[in-house]
Amino acid sequence: MDQQNEVKKPVLLLKYDYVARKVFSDPNDQDIVIDFISSVIEIPASEFASIQVADPALIRDFPEDKTVILDVRVITKSGHSVDIEIQRAPHIGFIDRTIFNNAKNLTKQLARGDQYCKINRSISIIIVDFPLFDDDRYTHRFMYYDEAMQIKLSDITELNYLELKKLPQESDGSELYGWLGLFNAQTEEEMDAIAKDNPIYKKAVMKVIEMSQDEKERRYAEAEEKQRFREVNLYYTGQLEGRTEGRAEGQAETTVALARKMKAKGYAIADIAELSGLSADEIEKL
Repeated sequence: MDQQNEVKKPVLLLKYDYVARKVFSDPNDQDIVIDFISSVIEIPASEFASIQVADPALIRDFPEDKTVILDVRVITKSGHSVDIEIQRAPHIGFIDRTIFNNAKNLTKQLARGDQYCKINRSISIIIVDFPLFDDDRYTHRFMYYDEAMQIKLSDITELNYLELKKLPQESDGSELYGWLGLFNAQTEEEMDAIAKDNPIYKKAVMKVIEMSQDEKERRYAEAEEKQRFREVNLYYTGQLEGRTEGRAEGQAETTVALARKMKAKGYAIADIAELSGLSADEIEKL
């Protein structure tokens, strides 16, 4: 095929798990993940004088323990951990799981005989692509507080939930707004418009574009997204009260039901089509 007539493939999205991991885990461009983390949490700049992008898997103590897999894990200069996770669809026990992950990070730090004062902070940044709380705020931070007196007990554990669906159309001028705008962007043009005046954003966008043009990287990213869709599909199959189990037509019914839910939650038509196998026309009619 003539290269000039070749159809340009759509850009991968930063909110794809595989893409975010590659962009934020590059040891040669740690300023990207540092800039993102700094837009979310309050932590001294000195903590980022040296960081380690660690293995995102939390090792199990016993075979029956749950294995926790995160998207990105950063260890700061003093040993505080910052875990970044992207969740594209809701599932049963989601908030409980994020609390468990954060707590697991604390319990892993001490060996027998260690002093509790040696425990470092466990900070979670959870980006969700669906409405989570019943208000208009797109960011929520949770720590240990006295609810009545609003006295902070400790910042040793911190959970930050960022809701992409609640990002307002008009910018509030914050760095976090810009980052979440990049996660929400559906096209290269949208990414470029957000990144035009910010060199760190530009660097992140360039990485996404390079991955989009790399056939191997694109296959990895798309394969992971399709697997995610299958898992979500199975979840919603269980929500259909067993009506579709074991039937080919039932699977088709489940796919349509899931596509309808994704459309109602604001997913892009192109994303739904790519992950479900339905055509754009079929999705438009749902």
